[in-house]
Amino acid sequence: MCPLLYTNTSIIISAYNIEQYISRCLDSVINQSYKNIDIVVVNDGSTDNTLNIIKDYSNKDNRINIVNQDNKGLIEARKSGLKIACGEYILFLDGDDWLHTQAIEKLYKKAIQDDSDIVLYNFYLAYDSNKLKAQKSFEETVKYEDDYLKLSLTGQIGANIWAKFLRREFLIDNNIEFVKDITYAEDVATTNLLFMYSPKVSTIDENLHYYYQRGNSVTKIVDERLFDIPKALNFIKLNLEKQGLYEKYKEEYGYLYYKHIYFYQIISATHYIDIHKKLYKIWKSTKIDIRNNKYFIDFKDQMTNGLKVKIEMFDRSYYLGVAYIKFRSILKNN
Repeated sequence: MCPLLYTNTSIIISAYNIEQYISRCLDSVINQSYKNIDIVVVNDGSTDNTLNIIKDYSNKDNRINIVNQDNKGLIEARKSGLKIACGEYILFLDGDDWLHTQAIEKLYKKAIQDDSDIVLYNFYLAYDSNKLKAQKSFEETVKYEDDYLKLSLTGQIGANIWAKFLRREFLIDNNIEFVKDITYAEDVATTNLLFMYSPKVSTIDENLHYYYQRGNSVTKIVDERLFDIPKALNFIKLNLEKQGLYEKYKEEYGYLYYKHIYFYQIISATHYIDIHKKLYKIWKSTKIDIRNNKYFIDFKDQMTNGLKVKIEMFDRSYYLGVAYIKFRSILKNN
């Protein structure tokens, strides 16, 4: 329950077994140049020393509120944090990532200036070697088009929810409920859901978030969690239909499905196991007419000839595609 005096921004941090990273994250938050914030840290069933570290920080900074729960996964941790967040604006932050010192100051100023529901901003990929690689979370088209749902579905706005500064009232007024029962691709589902409600959007072309690249990151693992991707995509379709938007955005949705199931998981794979075969069957079962999709046509025009051949082989059959990859590997090794 929020007090009568709201803070300007709530930072919701999800933490699970990150004892070696959580201090860096919390330091970046409590040392923000903008001080009128509340910090909600959700310990999602950590079994290491994460909770004790969070408690130590909480004892030193009364802006930190702790939610301690059994392990439920990232999306449920964010929901738990959102329930007690009091800020006018919300920022989600994973506990192994961290923020630029002036991130909240810049984002809140922009949000108030433009009366924004969502402020988009850029980020760095951060590596153990202290190497940083600047990344865009939105393309230039965002500045010139206002059909943000189309831009989101076609990947011109990145799916990462932590690169979006969100007005809490916008979430409440539209009764936005995040996807349930998935642990992978939740950001794809959540981000596209947000843009179905015609938010006022602003952008800051600055890198304000440090996205840490762990070797064991969930985004690098190939296991049963990949089957959450079609669940996330089906969630998007159901909500498009619920809002009466599916027919208008059918082509954009088809392209989204193609990219996230077929291109990223099959065409872009470097080795193939039974999971890939099952995802291939899921893609084929949709019968989406991707060859006549205008976004796919533009996308394919930018591909190398080698990639086009790879796609052609997989389009004919899964086994032909895998055989082609093995043949190419033999030629390369020789």
